[in-house]
Amino acid sequence: MLTFRISADSHDQNNRIITVILVIADDFSGAAEMAGMAFRHGLRARVSTLRAHRMREGLLAMDTRTRMASSSRAYQAIHALFQGIDLNDVPWMFKKVDSVLRGHVRLEIESILSMVGLQRALLIPANPSKGRIIVDGYYHIQGEPLHETFFARDPHYPRQSSSMMDLMGREGSYPVHLIEEPKHLNKEGILIPSIEYMSQVIEWANQAPDSCLMAGGVDFFEALLKAKGSNPESCSEKLSPKNDPPNQLFVCGSPGALAAGRLNWCHQNGIPVHECSSTWLASSEIGPPQTWVDDAVGHLQKTGRCLVTTSTEPLNDLMKGKTAGSRLVQIVRHIMAEIRVDQVFVEGGETALELADAMGWHDFQVTRASSEGIPELAHHSNQLPTFIPKPGSYPWSDEWLVER
Repeated sequence: MLTFRISADSHDQNNRIITVILVIADDFSGAAEMAGMAFRHGLRARVSTLRAHRMREGLLAMDTRTRMASSSRAYQAIHALFQGIDLNDVPWMFKKVDSVLRGHVRLEIESILSMVGLQRALLIPANPSKGRIIVDGYYHIQGEPLHETFFARDPHYPRQSSSMMDLMGREGSYPVHLIEEPKHLNKEGILIPSIEYMSQVIEWANQAPDSCLMAGGVDFFEALLKAKGSNPESCSEKLSPKNDPPNQLFVCGSPGALAAGRLNWCHQNGIPVHECSSTWLASSEIGPPQTWVDDAVGHLQKTGRCLVTTSTEPLNDLMKGKTAGSRLVQIVRHIMAEIRVDQVFVEGGETALELADAMGWHDFQVTRASSEGIPELAHHSNQLPTFIPKPGSYPWSDEWLVER
């Protein structure tokens, strides 16, 4: 792969940076998070759930849809992705991984290494800006070992260990090394440094050689952008509405968000909540009860906001192959059929992808982003609503809340 550096002559007339970056993520919210951060740093940015055939100027964040896939399906998806990409058109590539390493992290990194002909990857999943750090090879969130947090009860990838070696898996085609100093970057395999502070992330980003595949979370990605010479302050945009206050529909399909107190946040900010019963979520009924739809529409008419969420009760044994996200999407579509919705805030990558698929939308452009890089995505047709997706385990920024 080639390398690039952002300079004064690499901007267009709108001060957007002209270069090409490919981000490969395993879920929709992760891809959107990278695109939003790139937008804040001056790049044109888009998100796609379809295989790329032609790279354009700016950043393309691809959702490979592999977080919930089998390992064989994840392997096939990575290889299929590269069938449509000319690596000569990609100066820089970044593999976005879940911050607590859910999904097929090792397999996907190893597959990319073999496809691009590299021998090492620098992996920094820690996000110290959000209290997620790696100390002596063990992962901690806000001072607690990972396996003692709500991630231990994740319905798909319960984190039963805080050991990075356990989280990465003990078998693979490339070795995993826990490293402490940049001099160890000459080792072959997947290299994971200890990270306690943002200053360390910045140091590793400045030391990272071009012979490494870069992989990790949003803190590392932003540090790399800054190391390349970008300036987030030059393109920050206010999130206040351009016209009338928008109708904002919040959709929460993330158990992590519920565990982190999302309902309390809604109550504190005057956002009405409609919690779907586990009975309906697990039932074979095609549509939601009309009273639910009427309730949500009424809230939107009165306050301009409403949150629709899954039940806080355990659902795994009830769903029988259905996903909570797919059921939430049914409600959202019924609501949108009865009232104009301007913005849909979606928590959880699978729920966001289910909604995008239901709308028949697969390619999005970033139009605005919060200070943390959470993007507003518009479909290329400019149809409403716009999407604001984010990982479920992070809070919503108050920047998005519109005064009424």
